Amino acid sequence: MTRHPRVTATIRKDGKRPIHNDWTKRNYPPAARVIDLCVRDNRNVGLRLPADIVVMDIDLRNGGNQGWDNLCLEYGIDEAIFPCTITGSGGRHYWARKPADVPVVDTLKDFDGVEFKSKGRQVVAAGSIHPETEEHYRWDANAPAPDQIPDMPEELLRAITRPQRPAVTSGGQLDQEQAEAVLARLNPEDFREHDKWLKLMMAMHHATGGEARQEFIDWSISDPKFADQADHIGRRWDSLHTDKGGEAVVTIGTLRHFLAEAGALDVLPPDSEQAAADFEGADDPDMPDDERAAPEADALGHE
Repeated sequence: MTRHPRVTATIRKDGKRPIHNDWTKRNYPPAARVIDLCVRDNRNVGLRLPADIVVMDIDLRNGGNQGWDNLCLEYGIDEAIFPCTITGSGGRHYWARKPADVPVVDTLKDFDGVEFKSKGRQVVAAGSIHPETEEHYRWDANAPAPDQIPDMPEELLRAITRPQRPAVTSGGQLDQEQAEAVLARLNPEDFREHDKWLKLMMAMHHATGGEARQEFIDWSISDPKFADQADHIGRRWDSLHTDKGGEAVVTIGTLRHFLAEAGALDVLPPDSEQAAADFEGADDPDMPDDERAAPEADALGHE
């Protein structure tokens, strides 16, 4: 068996969200020091996941028990091999290893309530308290110890490996922190019309190299009308990784257009704003959908 994952502790202020917007790249003190600070200030602790770890998050609210049982049957998985954190809401986090250079999708279509989290994501640490139930997160004493994390079963790893899009000559101008700041300047209720929302999602996906998945989901579900659609939105985001249209047409230029409408162009970093201007002509949000390298619309509730 392998040693404990190389996790980094991060501080959370309300049970779910990090204190720092730049948590993905911030240099934190050693984990023991962060835990001391959390105990002192009565805060929870988050674990920033490295590229060689996958946490399989079973969310009971979204049908996770059935989804997990179906996944285990489909791929012949014995859940008893994984260290397991029991969450404060009664869900589970199963821990596995993978090659660091293999990116993974966050969900699989047929297994509701099961999410795969790796680099760029974080999970609540055991010992923390759920903000709604006030129950502790805890290691399952009947599962393997946290320092006995096995490799992800090969068949399941193949299924969750994220397809790599064809190389493009642009994109990736924004990191996750910048993406969150950009979305904070846009009102999600202004994007209830499906095509407009889809174009924004495609623009954010391209501008962040696909890395701002959680930020886009959180922004989308902040509209009360879509508060229960996080799972569907995540799958929609994941589907963009399989787009075989070559060079993306919906780029940061579309994002710049929406920001201009909101009077918020100042939020774009200078380099990104110049890059957006370079695409202005080819990236008109009013371009007919059949002229775009866009995925098909789905059954989301956006009208």
